[in-house]
Amino acid sequence: MALAAHIVLADRSATLGSRKIGQIVEKLREAKGLTQHQLAERAQVSQSFISILEGGKIESTPPPMIVERLARALDVKPEALSGAS
Repeated sequence: MALAAHIVLADRSATLGSRKIGQIVEKLREAKGLTQHQLAERAQVSQSFISILEGGKIESTPPPMIVERLARALDVKPEALSGAS
């Protein structure tokens, strides 16, 4: 039972983390005057991924490689996408 509760909490934490990243990405993208399509091209991801991320519909935090691509495309450090800096 404790293991199941831990898994649920871990899943909820990952979802909250991805929502936060999505909100930060959206704010930075808009501040730079980029469309979702432009950001997707710069980060080498699909526009639908950007849309899903910003909409908070991703179930887990994106892999570090994707976070790094997004950060590079937005001209920020990867830590900025987690709200750490």
